[in-house]
Amino acid sequence: MASSSSRSTAPSTPVSLSTLSRSKAKVAARHVQSRALNPGFDRKPAKVNQIDHTKLAIIVKRPAPNSPTQLYYPYDVDWSDQRCITHLNSWRGIKLRYWYGRTPAKRPIPTRILFCNEEKAWLFREAGKENWEAGNKSFIWAKLVKRFNQEFEGNLLKGCDVRRPARTSPQLKALYERLLRNERDALGTENEENYDDDDVAESGSESELEEGEIREYPQTGRLVRPWEL
Repeated sequence: MASSSSRSTAPSTPVSLSTLSRSKAKVAARHVQSRALNPGFDRKPAKVNQIDHTKLAIIVKRPAPNSPTQLYYPYDVDWSDQRCITHLNSWRGIKLRYWYGRTPAKRPIPTRILFCNEEKAWLFREAGKENWEAGNKSFIWAKLVKRFNQEFEGNLLKGCDVRRPARTSPQLKALYERLLRNERDALGTENEENYDDDDVAESGSESELEEGEIREYPQTGRLVRPWEL
């Protein structure tokens, strides 16, 4: 007589990935269809001592020619009993998830935190010290981001009401490009105001700087090389 440990069991039939995909697609389609045909459906739970008979039924409109699906809670409800209300809400949750899917998670709306003047000045100064022409730009930005966050993340700065968040490389790049653009615009405006035909006649050219040459900005006195970010 064969022992119970030697008994063979029928191997379970594996479910293919394609079958799972079709099943998930069918469920998703049901949720989308139900939400479209039943806008504003009630997901709010029943509450103790608040009699609301609309919580005892769930009516789901279906596409023609199907008639609406009508679901009714099969038990009597004592509206003053917490256990009864909990059971009712559990029943409603199961039915609503089947037809409409889970409640979408409420994600906080991201708030844009602007840069403070101290952060701008630090980035403008420290990025200007880097050798952009000879160095690896991605490595330089990664190093600047690390140093920037070590300097400011979590701090409260003068003139800023919010603690400084961690910044990313794209954020610092965009800020630095904007700072350089503002600096160049200011330089162009000053040159137009101070433009003199006698200066051009003496130099023989409107610009004495060759392409790629170091330029000194009169507003800050710092050197800026014409690199591409």
